[in-house]
Amino acid sequence: MAKIIVVLSVGLLTFILALAQDVNSQLLEAAKNGLTERVHYLLDAGAQANAKTKLSETALMLASVNGQTETVKVLLAQGAKVKEKTKSGVTALMMASAYGQADTVKVLLAQGANVNEKFEGLTILRMVAEAGHTEVVRALLEAGAKIDRKTRDGMTTVMVASRNGHREVVDLLKRASKKK
Repeated sequence: MAKIIVVLSVGLLTFILALAQDVNSQLLEAAKNGLTERVHYLLDAGAQANAKTKLSETALMLASVNGQTETVKVLLAQGAKVKEKTKSGVTALMMASAYGQADTVKVLLAQGANVNEKFEGLTILRMVAEAGHTEVVRALLEAGAKIDRKTRDGMTTVMVASRNGHREVVDLLKRASKKK
């Protein structure tokens, strides 16, 4: 009888773990697609707010990169970690910034994301200025992003923005430099 109970317990545990994994997978997909009500439901059903993909991307990161701002708010309210990093060191703020998701960037910054975080020696501001995401640059500067000095390639943030023809970004950076 004890053997049957142990087998049933192990089987039940395996089933529960499979359901939990399925709920987390569904959460990741719903977050990526901005299905905010579904995200609410899945979190209530036991999905983990900090569930990760095989590449260590969280639901918050997937929502952020796709500009799913309302979903980002829900995930943060349910305990998603704003400073979580992938195995390679990428954060939700970096992802949202890189894709020009200004509204999402503002939400992440308001929740304590590190505005001066670096990836491979470059600040978020440097990467975004190079890409020409004017509204994201503005949000980062308003949140206190440091205008970095020359990096290992000998270029400043203003230089890379200028080289890429992002005049409005250059103007923003120069005005911010004068204020400091």
